[in-house]
Amino acid sequence: MNKKDLLLISLITISIICFFLAAGTLTSGYQLIDDHEILRIKDDLSTQSFLEVSFKWIKRDLSIRYRPMYFVHRLLEVKAFGNNLIAWSVYTAFLFSSAMILFYAGMRKMGFPIPEALLFILLTFIGPQMTIWCVLPQRKMEKWHPCYSSQKEPKP
Repeated sequence: MNKKDLLLISLITISIICFFLAAGTLTSGYQLIDDHEILRIKDDLSTQSFLEVSFKWIKRDLSIRYRPMYFVHRLLEVKAFGNNLIAWSVYTAFLFSSAMILFYAGMRKMGFPIPEALLFILLTFIGPQMTIWCVLPQRKMEKWHPCYSSQKEPKP
């Protein structure tokens, strides 16, 4: 990697950290989407083995959708961070930064110029698909993300 790439990677990381800090996502607390599972999984892990809890949660999820690695990852997070949501948010910011940097590095390694590599990661990560990286309530998301500010409730 050359100096331009390292500079851009540093800027990407700094901008993600600034976004997470400015948006209040590090201290947003529990959300009602999936965070209730954290406490249930933590309770299950206190009485059962990791393998038993994994099978239980994967089996429960398979009746709705197919995402077995989601719950294995979720269980590892609960095992590592417990119910400390600040640690969860820092880890999510780390995952987000790492994914963007690796996508950028991959595009550069394939020979794409810097503007195309940046455009690729912007199109890949910024938009409605960004919600998996943010632990923001919907109202805060409208403030920080243009895609959400345009999605208003229909008037009766």
